[in-house]
Amino acid sequence: MLQTDTSSQYDAIRAYLKELDIIDNVWIGLSKKTENSDFTWSDSRILSGEGHWREPVPIGSEPLCVTMDPTADFLWKPYSCGGPQSASFICELQAELKFKIFKI
Repeated sequence: MLQTDTSSQYDAIRAYLKELDIIDNVWIGLSKKTENSDFTWSDSRILSGEGHWREPVPIGSEPLCVTMDPTADFLWKPYSCGGPQSASFICELQAELKFKIFKI
């Protein structure tokens, strides 16, 4: 999964998604397992900085997964990892430094 740990990465991904005219939420590799845990990337690194949140992160015990929301200029929006929301997802290809969008 994609990781947008810096502002420059976030800006590049947001510009790419806008260029593709993406209209669905896009899952990124960021999640939170419990109320007291930190948000971590799919490679287990803890989120550094404050992120690019659309709204304050809800407090609760359910696991949260994060999307980029096209209706809010691709700011981050947390959702329950258990659904029922669905979204596209984006992966990073290290070898080519390109991104691929997949619809599930």
